[in-house]
Amino acid sequence: MRSKRDICRSWFDRVWSQEDPQAIYDMFVPEGDVHGLRTQEPIIGPDGFA
Repeated sequence: MRSKRDICRSWFDRVWSQEDPQAIYDMFVPEGDVHGLRTQEPIIGPDGFA
Protein backbone atom coordinates (compact mmCIF):
# COMPACT_ATOMS: atom_id res chain seq x y z
CA MET A 1 0.00 0.00 0.00
CA ARG A 2 1.29 3.46 -0.90
CA SER A 3 1.81 6.04 1.81
CA LYS A 4 -0.32 9.19 1.98
CA ARG A 5 2.79 11.18 1.16
CA ASP A 6 3.40 9.16 -2.02
CA ILE A 7 -0.22 9.55 -3.09
CA CYS A 8 -0.10 13.32 -2.57
CA ARG A 9 3.16 13.62 -4.47
CA SER A 10 1.75 11.59 -7.33
CA TRP A 11 -1.42 13.72 -7.40
CA PHE A 12 0.46 17.02 -7.56
CA ASP A 13 2.94 15.70 -10.08
CA ARG A 14 0.37 14.21 -12.45
CA VAL A 15 -2.53 16.67 -12.05
CA TRP A 16 -0.69 19.97 -11.60
CA SER A 17 2.82 19.50 -13.03
CA GLN A 18 2.03 17.20 -15.95
CA GLU A 19 -1.52 18.57 -16.44
CA ASP A 20 -2.79 14.99 -16.86
CA PRO A 21 -6.61 15.02 -16.58
CA GLN A 22 -6.73 11.21 -16.57
CA ALA A 23 -4.93 11.28 -13.21
CA ILE A 24 -8.04 12.86 -11.67
CA TYR A 25 -10.13 9.87 -12.76
CA ASP A 26 -7.42 7.41 -11.72
CA MET A 27 -7.01 8.81 -8.21
CA PHE A 28 -10.30 10.53 -7.22
CA VAL A 29 -13.12 8.33 -5.89
CA PRO A 30 -16.59 9.03 -7.36
CA GLU A 31 -18.09 10.05 -4.00
CA GLY A 32 -15.10 12.19 -2.98
CA ASP A 33 -15.62 15.86 -2.26
CA VAL A 34 -13.24 18.81 -2.46
CA HIS A 35 -12.89 21.45 0.23
CA GLY A 36 -10.90 24.67 0.19
CA LEU A 37 -11.24 25.70 -3.45
CA ARG A 38 -12.95 28.96 -4.27
CA THR A 39 -16.26 27.65 -5.60
CA GLN A 40 -19.85 28.44 -4.71
CA GLU A 41 -21.03 24.85 -5.18
CA PRO A 42 -19.47 21.73 -3.66
CA ILE A 43 -17.20 19.74 -5.93
CA ILE A 44 -18.13 16.05 -5.89
CA GLY A 45 -16.24 13.31 -7.71
CA PRO A 46 -13.73 13.48 -10.52
CA ASP A 47 -16.21 14.99 -13.00
CA GLY A 48 -16.74 17.96 -10.70
CA PHE A 49 -13.02 18.45 -10.22
CA ALA A 50 -11.96 18.00 -13.84
